[in-house]
Amino acid sequence: MSRGKGCLYLKTGTFEEEMLLWRRFLDNKVLLSCGKAFECSEPGWFRIIFADKTHRLQLGMQRIRKVLEEREQEILAEEKEQPCQSDQEGKADSTDEVIFVSRHQEPTCAGGSNLGDLIGLLQQQMRSSDWLQKNTEKAEQFAQEKPEIYDVFTKLVGKQ
Repeated sequence: MSRGKGCLYLKTGTFEEEMLLWRRFLDNKVLLSCGKAFECSEPGWFRIIFADKTHRLQLGMQRIRKVLEEREQEILAEEKEQPCQSDQEGKADSTDEVIFVSRHQEPTCAGGSNLGDLIGLLQQQMRSSDWLQKNTEKAEQFAQEKPEIYDVFTKLVGKQ
């Protein structure tokens, strides 16, 4: 996959459009990271962390689907208003595509490693690195640099 699938839901392939879509996710109580936040070189990438109870994840996926379906309807309405543009290849045709893509991005491991092995490896890497300390400092810096976004995040976390 050479482009973020979020690009399919952007009017233009810009970080400004990515931020507008990200804001819509926030407005619908979906907290995820836009690509610009983790230094992606192109817009349209979003990071979702699946570390919560199943019913909350399902609710989050419903909210993501709602935002993307609304965005898709807007794109289709804009295309109808501009009949001279017949290029449909870059546009989203289904929110199922986004979910489908995310399933196929699961890491594959040589040798048939099971989930327990992968979790053990991850725990070992976390213990042997300074990742947590570095990223805790980044979180504190983020809170100082972007207090509005940090406030939205803390409000969402507080409701859990």
